[in-house]
Amino acid sequence: MVGSQAIVAFFHSNGSMVSYPTRLDSYAPSMAPEALSFPVSDVSTEYVNKEMIIFATLGLVGGGSKFNHVWQEGSTVLNDVPKAHSITGENIQSLGTIDFQ
Repeated sequence: MVGSQAIVAFFHSNGSMVSYPTRLDSYAPSMAPEALSFPVSDVSTEYVNKEMIIFATLGLVGGGSKFNHVWQEGSTVLNDVPKAHSITGENIQSLGTIDFQ
């Protein structure tokens, strides 16, 4: 979704798992690692039972306790860059709000 800030994860062509924050600033974002507008640290990934799980520490800004999130899955990585996911079905229904209070 354009305007989203994301933590992406995928299998690199060398077989290792890669995960990092990035900004989705267009319909064809670079998907390069990039700092987000809020603190992100300790990013790691595990692959368990055919599911990729991303772990990260997120810092809330401005004294807030809530943030909106979306989760997506794509199936294509080309030249070690994740490509766009489907924009139908479950991918447009995968959203929510987390309140840490």
